[in-house]
Amino acid sequence: MIPASLSNKIVDGILLKQLGYEGLIVTDALNMAGITKHFSVKEVALMCVNAGIDLILMPQGEEASISAIEQSVKNGEISEERINYSVKKILDAKDWLGLNQNKLVDLNKVSETVNSLEEQNLSQLIADQSVTLVKNIDNLVPLKNNNKNLLILSLNNGNDRGNTDYFLQKFGEKSDGYFSQTKIIDKTGDITDAEQILSLSESYDYILVPIYAKVKIKTGTVGLPQSQINLINDLKTKGKKIIVIAFGNPYLLQGFEEIDSYICAYGDGETSILAAIKGLIGEIKFMGKLPVSINDNFKYGTGINN
Repeated sequence: MIPASLSNKIVDGILLKQLGYEGLIVTDALNMAGITKHFSVKEVALMCVNAGIDLILMPQGEEASISAIEQSVKNGEISEERINYSVKKILDAKDWLGLNQNKLVDLNKVSETVNSLEEQNLSQLIADQSVTLVKNIDNLVPLKNNNKNLLILSLNNGNDRGNTDYFLQKFGEKSDGYFSQTKIIDKTGDITDAEQILSLSESYDYILVPIYAKVKIKTGTVGLPQSQINLINDLKTKGKKIIVIAFGNPYLLQGFEEIDSYICAYGDGETSILAAIKGLIGEIKFMGKLPVSINDNFKYGTGINN
């Protein structure tokens, strides 16, 4: 399988020809293991150009990439017109940004420029409309204000806790009064006290599992440690009602498909977290659909609209 940044079928076939996109096309970071493990620097550079890419991000050898493209033009493998096409798009973008008049950035205005109230509201709107309820046995979500006990098992696949504290803070504020008792367990990496957690869970009616599965550089994976997957499955075996929120990788459900409810927020930014919480407590309706197929049971386009 070829990564999207190198794929002529995706970039030229879908993005350019089918969708008619006319803006700059920039690769994902080309230092990712999914590329460096399988392609040489020269192959990556030429595949990008042939796919229709305008800007190559983080190639693992800038001079080698440039030389490969230059040599291919000289050999007639890539036309000058193809290079000129991207160059013009880049120059047009610079002109649109006014870089021909002022190349300097006022650092004091960066925050208000990229984080304006208008952009914050748009970000929240996008998050609210994209958060996806993939599975929901017995209409467990939205949560009911029914005086039950809730255990929050916060999981992270690495040492970076991400936005864990923001989720816990906002969920606590918005669910105030929903539960008679709430307990928080916050874990990163491998689980070494699974038996204690399983024993503790006996006192709780619902288990809410927010998961922060971040990319671990040079590993080629955004999965979970097996001990975390085992813990979730063991909790389900004990008959617990389990809700998982994937703040990142939507494919995590493959590891614990028997859980009751599964929500995909696709990232752990504040707007994504807030959207998931609002859907969880019924403040907004779930409207999102899966942009990918998780497996045969949860395919592209799946999404429960409640």
